[in-house]
Amino acid sequence: MTGNEGMPSSASMAGGASMPGNEGMTGNEGMTGNGSLQRTYEIKELADGVYRLEGHQGECLMYLVVGTEKACLIDTGMGVCDLRQTIRSITDKPFFAINTHCHIDHCLGNNQFEEVYVTKESLPDLESSLKEQRGMPPRADEVEDKQVFETDYGFAEDGDTFYLGGRTLSVVFTPGHTPGDICIIDDKSRIAFVGDLVTAGSHMCHMLAYVRDMAFTTVSIETWDRSLRKMQGMQDGFDWMLSGHDEDLLGHDVLQRTIDLERSILDGTAKPYHPQLPEMYGGLVCWEVDDGEMSIIYHEETIFDRES
Repeated sequence: MTGNEGMPSSASMAGGASMPGNEGMTGNEGMTGNGSLQRTYEIKELADGVYRLEGHQGECLMYLVVGTEKACLIDTGMGVCDLRQTIRSITDKPFFAINTHCHIDHCLGNNQFEEVYVTKESLPDLESSLKEQRGMPPRADEVEDKQVFETDYGFAEDGDTFYLGGRTLSVVFTPGHTPGDICIIDDKSRIAFVGDLVTAGSHMCHMLAYVRDMAFTTVSIETWDRSLRKMQGMQDGFDWMLSGHDEDLLGHDVLQRTIDLERSILDGTAKPYHPQLPEMYGGLVCWEVDDGEMSIIYHEETIFDRES
């Protein structure tokens, strides 16, 4: 890593190029003795040294990037399965983790790592997620023979780089899904790991702060727009995106469609309607716009930045 030496730590506290190959499916579906819990995650190699880890329903997709010297796991899911064992089935290199943001489905596996990087802006969501950890599905530390650590947290900032050996991960600060979002660009595979900033499906982040009993922060669509445009301005550096909830590689066209849809809200040309939300949202009145495939669900108070 460069530019982050002396990082503060906190114990126990988020088209057009040829598509990379999708070969190398590896089955790691080992179960516990009673057959009730996966011990490791399902692994799929997406590009040279880039692996997708997929486990419990509701967890985000996690991505392991392996260099000649180190490996980095991007997001840690909900800690349902044994991440360390899964990583060790792929590489014997030392490894660490980075959270793209700190919602519960992206960071509850942090306690399986000695070294995790987050943004300072993600700390409120990290604290909320750890409080919400009770009642989650069985975690990896409930399975015998797991190593669970008091995690040392370091801060990742815009422009930081992590050298893994033969490849470098670059951090881009992109608040939009949460105030602390980052995207991570791998220069070797030319893939941008975008967390939940971009997805081909439904964006629901711009209303969470208004849901009763949810303590997560919300970012305006106006702020999200700036981050999306920032990534678009950097797209000469990546050919594809991998998100936290889309199994497919996403092209530049998905980024453009996202910008077009959210800009329609900002410029008043959208034709929003009231969606039917699940009961967990407590009858919250929101708006939704869609383009037939992608949608954005938002609260009217989250369209523009608030005056400070």
